[in-house]
Amino acid sequence: MPLYHLLYHSCASEAFTSEELPRLLQQSSLINQSVGITGLLLYTPNGRFAQLLEGSRQQVLDIYQRIVHDRRNHSCEVLVEGPWSRRSFTSWYVGLADTNLAPKGLPMVCVDFQQLPTFLTQVAPTRPMLVHQLLSFVEPFLPAASY
Repeated sequence: MPLYHLLYHSCASEAFTSEELPRLLQQSSLINQSVGITGLLLYTPNGRFAQLLEGSRQQVLDIYQRIVHDRRNHSCEVLVEGPWSRRSFTSWYVGLADTNLAPKGLPMVCVDFQQLPTFLTQVAPTRPMLVHQLLSFVEPFLPAASY
């Protein structure tokens, strides 16, 4: 099955509370796993999302359309999409400024923003543009020496 990827960013309609964000992460993790989607979801303290979806073209586009029509976010903008030779992410990853907000016991790996530069260069060493786009998104929340 040929792989496809889509990277987008959006804004939360309202800031997620410490109770709502884990529910959203749990829901997206379970849905993505059920249809074979891997990737990375970033959520910043100022209520912005960036997400890379990897999987079959149809599944990636279906998930993205669900996201576009979800009232919990707005201003969805695709940054890049297209065929993908191989997955960068072997499962579902979430990047948060505060990893204590991540739900426990789910099929996802949570990465602290401070660890993100090292993590991304390890999982996507041959995709410097992807690494740059994702790090640019979280740059305001990184210590100056990390990026």
